[in-house]
Amino acid sequence: MKASPRTIRFSFASIPLAMAALLLALVPCDARADQTNVMEQLRKTLMPKPSAWGEIRVGTATRADPDPRSGAVLQAFQQLLALDPSGPPTAPIQTGATVAVPTNAIQRLKAEGRSPQLFVRPGNGTVMQIRGGVLEPAGPTSPGKLRAADARANERTARNFLRSNRELLRLDDPDVELNLESEQRDEDGAHHLRFSQRYKEITLWPSGLSVHLDPDGNVGSMDGAYAPTPTGVPTVPILTAEDAAAHAKSPNAPNGTASDFVLVIYSPLNLPTRLAWKFKYSTDLLHSWLMVIDAEDGRILNRVSLVLDASVPGSANDLEGLNQNFNVWSDAGKFYMIDTTKQSFNPAFDPVKDPHGAISIFDAREVASQDLKTIFLVDSISATTWLPDAVSALFNFSKTYDYYLQRHARNSLDGNGGNIQAVVRISQLDN
Repeated sequence: MKASPRTIRFSFASIPLAMAALLLALVPCDARADQTNVMEQLRKTLMPKPSAWGEIRVGTATRADPDPRSGAVLQAFQQLLALDPSGPPTAPIQTGATVAVPTNAIQRLKAEGRSPQLFVRPGNGTVMQIRGGVLEPAGPTSPGKLRAADARANERTARNFLRSNRELLRLDDPDVELNLESEQRDEDGAHHLRFSQRYKEITLWPSGLSVHLDPDGNVGSMDGAYAPTPTGVPTVPILTAEDAAAHAKSPNAPNGTASDFVLVIYSPLNLPTRLAWKFKYSTDLLHSWLMVIDAEDGRILNRVSLVLDASVPGSANDLEGLNQNFNVWSDAGKFYMIDTTKQSFNPAFDPVKDPHGAISIFDAREVASQDLKTIFLVDSISATTWLPDAVSALFNFSKTYDYYLQRHARNSLDGNGGNIQAVVRISQLDN
């Protein structure tokens, strides 16, 4: 990662922006590694994370429950700031304790002379990222066509890679299960293909993966947040859409209107897949939700408010005394230091309570690292009154996101729209 020319000056230290991004957004919240094993902790910290990585329970003005995971963030900071850069390279395969990597698939890759780095998602065992060298050479173009003129050449190469590695990816039939949603070309000539996932013509939600090809058409990496083929999940609902709407009603909202019904296979990364009805449920302009109701037993699997006020422009002085313009979130008369204007942001989720792809700034309120139990989402009663520390953090992280998206077609730090979160004003952090 290239260092940014700008620097975020937090109250505890001056950290180059790109390093700050790694420190603040990729630190695992439940780090329990032996404190003496700094290099191992660093390797774990720098692993790609799920699309919802980096999320930590926080306190607010009305909720200040202590959270011991905040201390883990600070411990990782201290380890990283004192890090000796020398040491062994990252292990080629990183997995969770509950994941069994298909050995046949690994042996096949090695037999083909490839030595990729593989990162497997703990829990469901799918590939978070695979990268390194040429994973799949560019396939032949259609007869009589140059590669630049062959619109489907890159898709064929990507599908060859997915098909050849279906065991590793835990997909029974990638050609049928993956649908090409988009293909983008960056300024360096690389192509980025994004696929959605389906099973027996039913869309998995939320789910998807991306295959990245170099300018010559070779597959260089793949990353994703998806589910294994949901074999055994029923595809015929027991409940009708009307039944699901009835289960969405509560004593406080019995007269709501349900619309936009879609039968999906709900696929959260940390829970089993379930056949479900996804739809909108509204009672008035101020009360509307995206509902996910189990299509077998009527349980509410997910409910997300769709009444999100708006992203509004903010401005204030940063740590250098410069007035900076940025975007913040407005909700119920309060402003939050959350930028939801980036491509990574998923508007189906509440950026305050359940951010997906947002840039959020938290405040340690000058508590020493050894005493830190809770961090607080930075808020204000005005869009133009903010902590200078938080202004510097949000402004620079926003610019960093834009740089990597525009120059490298990288959607957030994990390449898959993950959250970016920073903590300012931690006192007595040795560096």
